[in-house]
Amino acid sequence: MKHRPRVLLADDHTMLLDAFRRLLEPQCEIVGTAGDGRALLDIAANTQPEIIVLDISMPRLNGMDAAAQLRRRMPEVKLIFLTVNEDPDLAAEAIRWALPATC
Repeated sequence: MKHRPRVLLADDHTMLLDAFRRLLEPQCEIVGTAGDGRALLDIAANTQPEIIVLDISMPRLNGMDAAAQLRRRMPEVKLIFLTVNEDPDLAAEAIRWALPATC
């Protein structure tokens, strides 16, 4: 049986969460969804996902700050950021957090 990666989805837009869930479920095990950064940290601690798809702009704790905490707590987790923001500095910062500490 093929390994299905354990994925956690985090975005404050429910329609996007639902769309990503439907898109990824055939190939991935969706271990949870979060609508804000603080919920993301709690759910990640409880579910230990391999991959986290997260929005950069979320309430209660934005995706960049959540990524910083996730990187310290779960250094092996893979982070995939979502955003509609076109700021190249924001994109560069997201890439720095998305890369494992060993890169």
